[in-house]
Amino acid sequence: MKKLIITTKRHPVFGMANELKEIRRQLDGQSEPVIEHIVKFLFYPKSQDVNHWRKEVWANLYRVRKYKKTNKPPKAQFIYDSTWGINHDTLDGFIKIVESDYGERQINAKDEYVYLYTTQYFEWLATELSQKGYVTSQEVYAKLDEMLR
Repeated sequence: MKKLIITTKRHPVFGMANELKEIRRQLDGQSEPVIEHIVKFLFYPKSQDVNHWRKEVWANLYRVRKYKKTNKPPKAQFIYDSTWGINHDTLDGFIKIVESDYGERQINAKDEYVYLYTTQYFEWLATELSQKGYVTSQEVYAKLDEMLR
């Protein structure tokens, strides 16, 4: 899998500008709930809510609209920049919020590992969405379960 890079680069948009801006806006808005639920999933894997959190990760971001100009999903780097690239700095806040709401972590996961696993999840997701335009719940659940191994 190609390594995607977090950039602060804003893609210049010409012609069909509103279409790409709209796709970016939707991806950005859907990313934060995914990050929050990944944190919950990683910190409390023995919780009775773990299946609900897995479903929320999938349900909040499982498809991307096709770019009108090409009639294809956006490229993986664009999707990655519009999700984790914009929101990676929210992770620390979500960690504090989740710990405040749920108490001590069930597993001793260092914050750096949570960052790494979340980065890997969004790299995988961006690649899948750019190729197919969607991911199934089973694919997401398998990817999340892989994180716990």
